[in-house]
Amino acid sequence: MGTENCSTEESPSLRKRFSDEFFANARHFVYTSFIDHCRAPFVEEFMHKFDLSRSSANSAIHQMEKRHLCYTLQPTSKIFLANPFTSYQSSYRCSTVENDSKKTYFGSWPWDAIGIHFVVEKPCTLDLFCFHDGKPFAIHMDNFNWSAKNEPVFFFSLKFSQWYENLVDTWHNTINIFKSKSALQKYRSENPEVKGEAVSMATIISLSHLFFRNRARKDFKPASLARIKSEFKKNHLSGPFWAIDKVKD
Repeated sequence: MGTENCSTEESPSLRKRFSDEFFANARHFVYTSFIDHCRAPFVEEFMHKFDLSRSSANSAIHQMEKRHLCYTLQPTSKIFLANPFTSYQSSYRCSTVENDSKKTYFGSWPWDAIGIHFVVEKPCTLDLFCFHDGKPFAIHMDNFNWSAKNEPVFFFSLKFSQWYENLVDTWHNTINIFKSKSALQKYRSENPEVKGEAVSMATIISLSHLFFRNRARKDFKPASLARIKSEFKKNHLSGPFWAIDKVKD
């Protein structure tokens, strides 16, 4: 089995090519691939799109990862994630239907499924599972509004300032969704040792505008620290659990 050249070192001849404009175009290419094909672009597609050698494409992708524009399956250059999209199938599914053509996207955690709607900007059905009993439920999204049989609720068990210490753990083990407030109450009564904060759908939708809206645009800029703090305050997310002193995309 062949292996990819995964060196992250840039030669002087590549530094000019890897300008800020290049990274903006490359990032846009990744998001366009996710939106159009429900997956990240292959390394070979990067090579063709930007007229790069394989080693140059590998280097470019790893430089994108350093800038938090995408994430790869280490130690390869295969992109598997560009928030909120992931290339692998998960239990957080977002489906759209347009002109009898169905597209199914996946997220790494339940908030991603909502975030995908804010990126593709089309009516979506989110197929999720309740963290308490594993039962499936659906959320329908249209024009940044939601509807469901019951009111789902999110539960965060990790302080916001610690999210980036281990992203895989954060995505898969610390942010969960429950099909209703009563399901969360049952879970917490059965697991009193679990600490954290419940967050309403209204707050999640409000923050989704901040973190996901226009994310696929070439000129997208992550929210500033000041804006995040302002939105947290507006949504009554305060205290040590929601404290933040730096931003990563």
